[in-house]
Amino acid sequence: IPVVPKFFTTDSYEDQRFQDLPDSYVIKTSVGYSANQVFPVKNGKNVFTNEAVSVNEILDKLQNDSFVQNQNHKIIVEELVDDEFGHKIPLDYKFYMFGGEIAAIQVIDRPSKKTSDQSHAFYNISWEKIAINILPVREDIDKFDKPKFFDEMKGAAIDLGKALGVFMRIDFYTTKEGFYFGEFTPTPEGGRGYSEEGNRYLGTFWKGDEGC
Repeated sequence: IPVVPKFFTTDSYEDQRFQDLPDSYVIKTSVGYSANQVFPVKNGKNVFTNEAVSVNEILDKLQNDSFVQNQNHKIIVEELVDDEFGHKIPLDYKFYMFGGEIAAIQVIDRPSKKTSDQSHAFYNISWEKIAINILPVREDIDKFDKPKFFDEMKGAAIDLGKALGVFMRIDFYTTKEGFYFGEFTPTPEGGRGYSEEGNRYLGTFWKGDEGC
């Protein structure tokens, strides 16, 4: 299953390779939540904020991030991939997996880190919008086209879900050339923000202690 190409992974904030990065890159940590520890940079600007930022400023922020520093972690530096549909931040395709069963596919458009600026929708395995408002923390709008590599992404999610054998949200991105695995998320949204209706819907898929 393809992953976003990495420049390098390190556990040292003093790694000299930070000083030799290209014009576009992403710095993130192996632990994090809600993209707070993700810094996509293009031509010296944070793509989320359109503000100038340097590698050293990013590293300082991470070193002062108590969530990161209280855990064993690594710093991941990878390519900034181009979204299939031209969004400045690639759309997130988040598969809610109960073992090998797909309960829902959440698509998120993140033009900024502000949740109020973001929109999303939940789809089923046939790319039909799920009618209920599962997670009413963003604008829920049916504006997303089915990605070119949807079937391949779906197959990868099923294979990974079966191999894990537990509940897991499995995230992907797509480009015009293919799709990439993003990350595993065992506790989406920290378990908060879901509607009563959404909890009931997702709960119908839960079996046993681990969800499948």
